Amino acid sequence: MPTLSYLGGTVLSTVEVFPVFHGPTVQYTSQILSFYTQVTNSNYFDWLIEYNTPTQSITRGYVTGSYTDSSTTLPTSINDAYIRTYLSSLVSSGRITPTANTFIPIYFPPGTNIFSSTGTVASCTIWCAYHSYQPVTTPSGTTYNLAYAVLPDMGPSTGCYRGCGGYAQPFDSLSAVSTHELVESVTDPRLDGWHESGSGFNEIGDLCNGQHGSVVGGDGVTYAVQLEFSNEVQACIQSVPLTFAFAFSFTITVSSSFSVAFTVTNALSITVRFSNRTVTFPCSNF
Repeated sequence: MPTLSYLGGTVLSTVEVFPVFHGPTVQYTSQILSFYTQVTNSNYFDWLIEYNTPTQSITRGYVTGSYTDSSTTLPTSINDAYIRTYLSSLVSSGRITPTANTFIPIYFPPGTNIFSSTGTVASCTIWCAYHSYQPVTTPSGTTYNLAYAVLPDMGPSTGCYRGCGGYAQPFDSLSAVSTHELVESVTDPRLDGWHESGSGFNEIGDLCNGQHGSVVGGDGVTYAVQLEFSNEVQACIQSVPLTFAFAFSFTITVSSSFSVAFTVTNALSITVRFSNRTVTFPCSNF
């Protein structure tokens, strides 16, 4: 079975999402903002604590704002070098004020072709989206390794339609692919966090490509998400929904017997603490 190993780097402990819309014709901008607001504040994030590091604990995140580039003369054929320069300029000009936890998903309008670093592989051919990081410097002189993701349009006129996410509705595919990059950026923002042991480069989302679920936000809207890989469960999951606590006390003598009965669903283990002993039962015992 695969296992993600910690490589000693950082995670985004409380992700601060700041979407950038590369042009005024990017689709679904208001829905994207709602999607990030709801998903980062849901139980989709709670189980990621298993990917804490010795110095960082992963918690729910939030949206800090967004930026829409209103220029009508933005290029429609770009590569990663352009994106890195573009990000750096947004920070140096003060349009983005990052922190160590900032994540910048960049969305592009229909008709934009995005090429790989080699300049030969375009978006929606072999790849659907990707994430990386870029060293940036703020106007005050503070430097950060800024986590970002590149998300092309996934409408019917693109090769991404149905091929990325697989949904009939383009926004559902876009949100599912976005969660892939979001959670990978949280657990491996600088590419030195969590990877599959011996795999070369598989991350938490790569192990679950094409496996989807849904999150009902606090706004009542159902958002499509990708499942992510859990070391603890050894499976692709979207949440471990059961969280509860209970307490009971009793006194027994050497000659007495007793029983305790309860029902548990979707828990990793149950721990019962007595005054002088702690017993943990794995889920397989139930």
